[in-house]
Amino acid sequence: MLKCLCLMALHNKLSSLNGAFAFVPAGYTRISELSWGRRALTSDGPSVPGIKKSKPLFLRLGIGRMTATVATEHCLHETFLHQRMRLTRKKISEEDIDALVVVTGDAHQSEYVMPCDERIRFLSGFTGSAGTALLTQDQAWLITDGRYTIQAASQLNLTAWKVLQTGGAGLPTLAEHILHCLGAHRPMRVGIDAATVPLSVYRSISAKLGGHTLVPLQSNPVDGVWEDLALRPSRPVSPAFVHPASLAGISVERKLQDLRAALAAEGA
Repeated sequence: MLKCLCLMALHNKLSSLNGAFAFVPAGYTRISELSWGRRALTSDGPSVPGIKKSKPLFLRLGIGRMTATVATEHCLHETFLHQRMRLTRKKISEEDIDALVVVTGDAHQSEYVMPCDERIRFLSGFTGSAGTALLTQDQAWLITDGRYTIQAASQLNLTAWKVLQTGGAGLPTLAEHILHCLGAHRPMRVGIDAATVPLSVYRSISAKLGGHTLVPLQSNPVDGVWEDLALRPSRPVSPAFVHPASLAGISVERKLQDLRAALAAEGA
């Protein structure tokens, strides 16, 4: 955090120079932007008669400033993610839970979710389409399959997150990873947004948590932070239309009939 603040201060200083570059090679004397149009850079070292020293290429291209800007933007990004994690942990405390599970899916189990449902990306910066985040008051894990472990390691701040792999032979399942991360020191209440996880997955995780309790939440703490910061994208407002049965394969009436039969079988 201190490094980020220092780079932010450097960025502000560079901006106040109105174009003067702060990075000058050894042997050159920094002069103002205004003088560059009238005389060449001077040097304390020996000179070649009849040849004036011009600005080094990296200064003429502005690479010095660009490097500082990229570093500053990276630190600002990490600072914003740190803030989101801190606020989410505060929401977790308010929900009377000890940990939070965040999935990449949405309420419709869509293969590709809308920007307003990319909760893990908002929270961590990870842009992969598969993964589950587990957040406690002092630790955070991203559990994903082998397609995304390298990407996750490059996108996440690994001082704040740990990347765990699942989905392969001999690898722990999602529920086993969660149980291992939580440990067995004390029973914990683990919240999960009930609208974003299939019932089968919910039951599978709940059955393997040992002494911990999976708590279905009616609202997502990440959404609360997202909306409090006024950063959450709006949901699409395009008009709804009826999908033709010729494409859907089954009529609305048949789907409702099957749904009612499934509800009756579950005793609902």
